[in-house]
This record gives sequence, structure tokens and C-alpha cells, in this order.
Amino acid sequence: MFALVTGMLQAVSLSEPSVPFDVDSSAYVIVRFAQYAAMTLLIGCVAFRLTVLPRLERGRAHDPLRNDEVASRIAVWVFRALIILTLVHVARLAAQHRVYFEDGAWSMATMRPMLWQSGWGLAWLIAAGSMVVAFVAVWRISRAKRAGWWLLTAAVGVLTWTMAMSGHPAVAASPRIAMALDAVHIIGAGGWIGSLCVMMFLAVPLFLRSSTPDGHQRIAHLVAAFSPTALVFASLLSVTGVLAGVRNVGSWVGLVHSKYGVLLLVKLGLVALIAALGAVNWRRVLPTLGQPSATRMLRRSAVPELAAAVLVLVVTAWLVATEMPEPLANAAAVVGGRRAD
Repeated sequence: MFALVTGMLQAVSLSEPSVPFDVDSSAYVIVRFAQYAAMTLLIGCVAFRLTVLPRLERGRAHDPLRNDEVASRIAVWVFRALIILTLVHVARLAAQHRVYFEDGAWSMATMRPMLWQSGWGLAWLIAAGSMVVAFVAVWRISRAKRAGWWLLTAAVGVLTWTMAMSGHPAVAASPRIAMALDAVHIIGAGGWIGSLCVMMFLAVPLFLRSSTPDGHQRIAHLVAAFSPTALVFASLLSVTGVLAGVRNVGSWVGLVHSKYGVLLLVKLGLVALIAALGAVNWRRVLPTLGQPSATRMLRRSAVPELAAAVLVLVVTAWLVATEMPEPLANAAAVVGGRRAD
């Protein structure tokens, strides 16, 4: 296994020198975007399976065969998201190696201090173990073991924490509080946007293909079951986002006169846009659901929400590598070295 991973990393390290791949490169922004997108989808799948489907099963529109099919498709999406995260995990290790050793060859001598003698390495190793557990959970789910979903939930929770361990929160004045805010913020984003993606691109199409004549009415019940989940996770995202922003920026000057602050404002604006679009849909579309025209309106209205969500992930991928305003940037330097996230 070590030889396989080393071979992959050497292939990245021997890539064209004119195409840099380190924590400041455009290529790594793409890697971070893939990581956040996969985690958002992964959390959304878990949230939808454990919060939305049970409400649907308790409602009048209970359709065991259709609900089981949705759950099976969600498990497939989880597996694909984990594959993406595995590839991203290898790419992150390659970028971190470039930071520490530039174009040096991969060996145990270089990997040992990077993985075993740094906070970033500890987070990377814990995340790797969590992904193994997540794959085991997916295997148990494929064997109709409901407990696999709870095992997957625990693995996703640890994965979320490791993202906070390897980012800006780890160098904050109170790192545990900062990491907790960041982890809950990621969970809020995944639970809201990720589950919206699952509903619109997986559940709604399946319900429309239902052999029963009341497919549009079932979609109305589906949206009603989804609304509490969206409200809870959107609230988590908003509250933790504001608190983390205040901690990271520190002052009004830092917000409007630093690159980090400007990117944060852009992100907040996009999140506000998503919330506004969701509120409009809730007031205009939800009361009319049950008819084919309302279903078409729902599908059209979700497109700008999800497009804005993709932009949020792009800005976030850029933001996490941006130098924080003073004095937090100095604190990061004191804690030690450059980080890949």
C-alpha cells in the first residue's frame, strides 16, 4: 500500500515544473473545491437518509419500495463521494510534500516527519482512518445493515473535524472553539445544500418515475419532510459562519481592507442569496406543490440555489488558503509553518 501511494505521489511530483502544485497554486484550489464539494454531498446524503426519509416514512405518502430505492441510490452517491475524497486525500499529501521538500523524492525519510511530527499530518492520518471506516460502513449498508448508517455518520463527523484541524481554526487563539465552529459550519453547509442536491437530483426524479398516479403529491410530501432539515442546517451554517467570521477577521478594517475579508464578504453575500432564494421558493412554490406545474417550478427554482452553492464552495476553496488579517496571520506564523489547508 505504501508503495502504491508513493508511486502516485511521485507521479504528481514529477509533473511538468511549469505547472506548480502546492498550497498556493490554482491547481490546489481545484483540489480544495473537490474536497468541499465531496464533503458537502457526503454530509447531505447522511442528513437526507437519517432525517428526511424517516419523516417521509411516517407520513401519508409512505411508499416502502420507492423509499428503499432512494436509500439505495444515496448509498451509491456516498460511495462515489468517498472515492473523490480518497483521490483528494492523496493530492493534498502531494501538495504538502511540495511545501516541505519542494521537488524532493518521496521516501519514508520525508513522509515520517510530515505525517508523524506535525498537526497537519495527524489530521491527515485520522482522516485516512475515517475514510476506511466510511467504506466499511458503505459495505454494511449494501448488506442491508441499518447500523451502517450510524457508523457512516460517526466517520463523517470525524472527517469533518479533521478538516478543521488542518485549516485556519487550528492556529486560532482558542483552537478547540475555533475548530468546533468550523466543523459545525461544514456540517451546516452539507446538511442544507448537500441534502437539497440529493432531493432535487435523486429523490424528485425517482418519485416522478413512480408508477403511481400521485407522484407529484408525493413530491409535495417530500419537500415538506425536507423543510425542517433545511431550516436546522441553514441556521447552523449562518450562526457559525458569523461567529467564525468575527473571530477570523477581528475588526471592520480587517473585513474591508484585506483579501481575506473581501472574500468572506463575497461568500456571505452568496449564502444570503441562497437563503433568499430558498425563502422565496418556500413562500411561492411550497403552497402550490402537488400539481405538475408546481413540480416544474420547484425544479427550475432549485437551479439558481445550487449554482450559488457551487460558487460558495469555489470561494471557500480560495478563502482557506488566503492569509488572515492581522493579528491572526502572525499567530499562524508563530504556531509554525505553512499548511496545506
